[in-house]
Amino acid sequence: MVHILGLCASPRREGATAYALRMVLEGAQGVSEEIETSMVTLAGKRIAPCTDCKACIRSHS
Repeated sequence: MVHILGLCASPRREGATAYALRMVLEGAQGVSEEIETSMVTLAGKRIAPCTDCKACIRSHS
């Protein structure tokens, strides 16, 4: 099984970039039943730099 992740970093939720990426992923799925795809959109997400809060370390303890 092959998994392809499409990451859309456009600030628009349903713009041309998201549309094009969706079409590419659909095309990839049509090539073989062994291909699985998913898409992640960063539009509207708050992305901030690391603040060294150590939450990532605490969650794995």
